Amino acid sequence: EFVIAGYTTSEKNSVLSALIVGYYKSGSLVYAGKVGTGFSENSKQELIAIFKKHIQKTCPFKEKIEDKNAIWLKPELVCEVQFAEFTKEKLLRQPSFIGLRKDKDAKDVVLEKEVWKI
Repeated sequence: EFVIAGYTTSEKNSVLSALIVGYYKSGSLVYAGKVGTGFSENSKQELIAIFKKHIQKTCPFKEKIEDKNAIWLKPELVCEVQFAEFTKEKLLRQPSFIGLRKDKDAKDVVLEKEVWKI
């Protein structure tokens, strides 16, 4: 799970292009990357409608993310994302949107600890 901190839209038609996501570490929201696949046309429209109630002017991340196309959100929504791995920069590799998690509080979204090592 990841916190939805913002999104970008297509320059052509204001349709959802990608989610900007993160997780909490030591009480601060940390950037984890963008999720640009896994959406149907219907889910894009539904998400934009939900996002309208959460828009804010400032970037919610601890570090400032420069993205002139970003629409920032209050970090209150949680989504489930499938991804291959984290890059060495600790960003999501090949992320795909699965759905919203209405049963989880955003402040509870942290990275899972590694269970085992090889």
